[in-house]
Amino acid sequence: MMGLFWRTVKDKKLSLIVYSIASLGFLELYIALFPALQKQSQQLSELMKAYPDSFFQAFNIDRNQLMFSEIGSFLGMEQFNFIWPVMAIALAIGFANYCFAGEVEKGTAEILLSQPLSRLKIFVTRYLAGLSFLAIFTFISVFAIIPLAKMHGASVDSSKIAFFALISFLFVWAVYGLAMLASSFFSEKGKAAFTVSGILVVMYVLNIISGLKESLKDLQYLSFFNYYQPAKVIDKGQVENLTVIVFISVAIIASLLAALWFNRRDVAV
Repeated sequence: MMGLFWRTVKDKKLSLIVYSIASLGFLELYIALFPALQKQSQQLSELMKAYPDSFFQAFNIDRNQLMFSEIGSFLGMEQFNFIWPVMAIALAIGFANYCFAGEVEKGTAEILLSQPLSRLKIFVTRYLAGLSFLAIFTFISVFAIIPLAKMHGASVDSSKIAFFALISFLFVWAVYGLAMLASSFFSEKGKAAFTVSGILVVMYVLNIISGLKESLKDLQYLSFFNYYQPAKVIDKGQVENLTVIVFISVAIIASLLAALWFNRRDVAV
C-alpha cells in the first residue's frame, strides 16, 4: 500500500506545489494591500451605504465586515470567499479524477488493479493520498496568514486561524468526497468534473437565491457556501454546529458510497 501511496504522491506533487504557491501569492498580495485599504475604511463605509440590504443578503455578506477594520474580515471576504474555494475545489476534483476516472479513460485501470492489493485497499490508499494533499494545501494556505500578517505589521489571532483551517479542511473534504464518488462512477474525467462542478454551481446559486426572498430562505441549507463563512470564523472564531455536521456527514457518506461503487464496478465500461 505504501508503494502505491508514494507513487500517487509523486505523480501529483506538482499540482500541490503550484496551487500552494498560487494561494500564497494571492495571500501576500491582499495582506500587503490591507494597510492602504484600512486607511480608506471610512470612504468604503460611505460607499457600502449605497447598496441595498438585499444585495448583501444575497451573497451572505455582513455589511459590517466590509469596513475592513480587521485583517481577518478583509481576508475572509477577499481571499477565502472566492479565490481559495475555487483553488481548493479544483485541486480536489483534479486529484479525484486522477485516482479513478482518469485511469479508466486512459485504459490503464487494469494496470492499477493488477497490483497485489484488493480494490478496497487501492481505493483507500489513493483516497488518503488525496486527502493528505488537501490537508497540506489547507495548512499552507491558511496558516501562512500568521507570518505574512506579522511581516506587514498586522496582528491576527492564531487560535482563530487554527479553527478556520479546520473548517476550511472540512469544506474541501466534503467536496473531495463528492468528487471521489463521481470519479468512481464515471469512466471519463470530463463527465466526473462536470457533475461535481455542476452540483457546486447549483449550490452557489441556491445560496444567492435564498438571500433574495424570505420565502426561499430555506434553500440556503442545501448549499455548502451557506455553511462556509470565512470572515465570520476568522474574525470571531465562531461557527455553527450544523456546519461541522454537514461537512463531515457529506464527506463520510460520499466517500463510503465511492468506495462501494469502485469495489463493484466494471472498470472496462
